[in-house]
Parts: sequence; structure tokens; C-alpha cells
Amino acid sequence: MRVFGSAMAGIAVVVAAPALAQSPATARRAIEARIAGAAAAWSAGDLDLFMTLYERSPAASYVTGDKRVQGYDAIRAMYAADFGAGSAKMGRLDLRVLEVRPIGASHAHVLVRFTLRQDGQEPASGLSTLLMRRGAGGWKVLADHS
Repeated sequence: MRVFGSAMAGIAVVVAAPALAQSPATARRAIEARIAGAAAAWSAGDLDLFMTLYERSPAASYVTGDKRVQGYDAIRAMYAADFGAGSAKMGRLDLRVLEVRPIGASHAHVLVRFTLRQDGQEPASGLSTLLMRRGAGGWKVLADHS
């Protein structure tokens, strides 16, 4: 018995606990905070900070009308081309979360109303659906349909 006891003393058992699921209310608050921060970054003309809303992955996608943009780098390039990163052309962006539907512990379907106000133009407003994934960096957009 003594041999067994001394052999076991040198073994450490490590059990990795799965990430705890957030309650729907906690997930919603975290998603709302992430989206509000992105809107503030956009309105400040900081495209790179705005882009932290998106998952930095080739799997990230953006769809609008009949246009599909695949991958984080391509999405950033699209925004920069359309709105001139860091320029007044970016305008002021308001994003209002209307609904958050959890999909398991790590994903959520999010309905957002966007309103973009640019100098000399009528505000552009509409709905977006976002597929968000919760990872080490918090909640990030994996798919954006605007």
C-alpha cells in the first residue's frame, strides 16, 4: 500500500471544466456592450477599433443585398473603401440591439437596428442580423447580414 500511495503522490489530476454558459441576460448585456463600443469607435472614426466587433477569421462573412464579403480582412477593406477609414465620411453610427437569441452556450442570433448619419445626407437606417460567437475575446460577429 505504501508503494501505491507514494506513486500516486506524484500524479496530479487536472480536469478542465467546460466554459460556463452565460445566462441569457448576462449574454445580452455583454453583446450590447460590445456593440455599443463598436458604434462609438465608428463614430470616432476608428475603423480598427470598430473591427474588433468582428471575429478575426477567414470564416467571418458580411452579406448585403446581392453582395457577399468573406473574411475579416476583406470586410475591413470593404468598410475602408466605402467609408474612408478615419475620415468624416464614416459619420455617426447608432446600433440598437432589438433581440438576442442564444444558440447554445457559445453562439447568439442578434437583431440590430442601425442608423448611420453622414453630413449632407439623409440618415441610412435598417436591420441587421448578426451571428455572434463567444470565445476567449468575448462576443464577436461571425456573420453579418445587413
